[in-house]
Amino acid sequence: MDLLAPLIADVATDVDDPLEYRVAGHAPMSARVRSAVRSYYRGLRSLTSTRPAREVFDAAMVVAKRQPRWRLHVVDPEDGFLEAVAYRRYFGLRDDVVIRVRSGDGETRVDMRSASRLGPVDFGVNAERIGAYLRQLGDELAARDPLRGPNAPW
Repeated sequence: MDLLAPLIADVATDVDDPLEYRVAGHAPMSARVRSAVRSYYRGLRSLTSTRPAREVFDAAMVVAKRQPRWRLHVVDPEDGFLEAVAYRRYFGLRDDVVIRVRSGDGETRVDMRSASRLGPVDFGVNAERIGAYLRQLGDELAARDPLRGPNAPW
């Protein structure tokens, strides 16, 4: 929990092209939220890999299924799209998560958005979730081939 976090409850790795939810009823990310994410969460970035998008998607799905309090609602390998509900440990609060895997410019990029359903402030929980998930995904990709880790230059 980050008590200095901005007064927002929606965070994404790509605020220029934020993911849209298919099942959850969240509105598009507002300009105010985009600005707050850009300013405060500068270190929150997309994960990139030289691996094919389908391979990265498969790893992303494995890691999503390992999350102890996530329930997947949409799994679309053709579009490289996952959507889930993340249940918080306390009070049964629910947050919505979307993950996008797409290729371009010789790399595969994974972006993520996480938004709270209740309240205007998340105290950094969504950013923590994104960071933790992307680290786990990077570890999963590296474990599949340690010589080609998620951000290897080749």
